[in-house]
Amino acid sequence: MSTVYTWKTGGYVPVAGAVEMSLCTMYEALIEPIREADAAEGNDFLKRFLQRPQERADADRQAIFDLALTDSPITTVDRPAVSALQLLQFLKWIVGWTDERALKAITDRLDEADLRKLITLSVAFWQQRSTEIGLVNAIRLLTGRRALILNWFYYRTIVGETIIGEEQLGYDMWIIGGVVTRFDEYTSTVRLMDDGTLDEQLLLDLIELSRATDERIELVVVDFLDIFDAERTLWNNIAAPVSEIDPVGKWFVIQAGAIEEPIVTVAAATLFTSIVLIQKAQIKFVSDTVVIRFFHQDANNYYELEAGATWILRRVMGGSPTTLSTFAPPAPFLANVWYKIRIQCVRTGTANAIRLYMDGMLAAVFSEVITAPAYGFFRYATGAANTDDILIDNVEFFRAPGRWAIIEPSGTTTGSGFFA
Repeated sequence: MSTVYTWKTGGYVPVAGAVEMSLCTMYEALIEPIREADAAEGNDFLKRFLQRPQERADADRQAIFDLALTDSPITTVDRPAVSALQLLQFLKWIVGWTDERALKAITDRLDEADLRKLITLSVAFWQQRSTEIGLVNAIRLLTGRRALILNWFYYRTIVGETIIGEEQLGYDMWIIGGVVTRFDEYTSTVRLMDDGTLDEQLLLDLIELSRATDERIELVVVDFLDIFDAERTLWNNIAAPVSEIDPVGKWFVIQAGAIEEPIVTVAAATLFTSIVLIQKAQIKFVSDTVVIRFFHQDANNYYELEAGATWILRRVMGGSPTTLSTFAPPAPFLANVWYKIRIQCVRTGTANAIRLYMDGMLAAVFSEVITAPAYGFFRYATGAANTDDILIDNVEFFRAPGRWAIIEPSGTTTGSGFFA
């Protein structure tokens, strides 16, 4: 008996409920007198002799029919002599993934599931190649990460002129690039979060393949990144009410009294002794403040910056707060205006150097001998006197110095800790 197949989108598939056609076996091909004699006098010797060749013939016939299933990444499965992954390595040629070195470097690192996805979506990949949306989709497809791409067109300052807007990224140029970016129209910055399972080499190869000719891409890998363009999956609510993501504005709405903590996937908080924390923030009323806690070890040990009309830097140890500095921000901190706040803590010997910035302008520098807390993650809260929500957007958190790489026409350069 043989299975009946029909053509469907993506390959041949068995027809459900179809009547199978009969195939003449080797024994049935013998003339009837021989079969009768074999049954009557030969103890079915011929029938038993032909059984093994028949099994091999049936297997070969089935393998021939199964070839119809190998022209689709959906229906390709393991065969007795070859695995599905091996078959997919041939199938990928049809959609452009040949053994060219740059292409093979990507496909050879993929498992069966990812290679199936790549082959299935290859037409869209090649159509979108060298575009921003294509790079974002390719990174999401093969690494599972949401990438943020920034480039020259995100600038909000005309050089030598005046600020033309602050509704997007403010005018903190630091967020757009890193230590080596040239800040020109040929450079883009790709930023994404690593949960400890990122294949850095696959990411570099993918970006190199997707990079437009003559353009440079700076890759920055951070420990936490949220631009609030998806559901709330990266945050733990520590104190009610539970904050929500505004689906229209794509920002985090933290109500008065709430405390929110990011889900940072690095296991040991002790690794964060030198950190950079960047976020956009907005208050509803001048009397309100946004509270950013950093080097947060537990509920009784942390630093916090309370930013409003006046900025206050505190250290909390054993539950007892100590005001380290009270100062005016470098520019008026107004209601209903987005500001980029950056907290940078660098460990030097036995001292912490804390630098606070607003829209790229240095607001304060504070240095003290390390006591405690000396490491940790971060949290967001509202000031005790707040009467309304605060808004948070574009949050980045990473260990300093950052993990970066530059992909350009002359090749790829990686920072010393990029593969860490």
